[in-house]
Amino acid sequence: MQFRALFYTIVITLNAIPLFSQNQDNSRDPAENKLTDEEAIEIFMTTRRSKLPVFTTLSEKENDNDNDNETINDYYDRLIDEHYIRMQTNAAKLRENQKLRKLPKYSDTSYFGHDKKPKKRKRGKRKYCEECGIVH
Repeated sequence: MQFRALFYTIVITLNAIPLFSQNQDNSRDPAENKLTDEEAIEIFMTTRRSKLPVFTTLSEKENDNDNDNETINDYYDRLIDEHYIRMQTNAAKLRENQKLRKLPKYSDTSYFGHDKKPKKRKRGKRKYCEECGIVH
């Protein structure tokens, strides 16, 4: 039994060695051409401008005409502004959620997630509640 297990591990190891050696890079391949910063920015700006006209609305088309001469700094400034607006709306939603959590429906444990407090019945008359999964 042990000989068979040893034999299989040796066979698997010998078969795996060529597989791992194929994944290594060949050092004789020519070096990849690296882009300069200006070329990368130019590629980025052209791909950002290319949108399918089928999915754009009229207001987006008007905005696209205005943004054709947009520089990379203007683009990043616009992203920062959009991020700030999203953070403001998320903060407002968080404040609303905190107000809701103060309601007894969420803060009182005897509600068990119900809108109204469930009845406490006698032992023989208790029913299974499908909403919270508790017998009460």
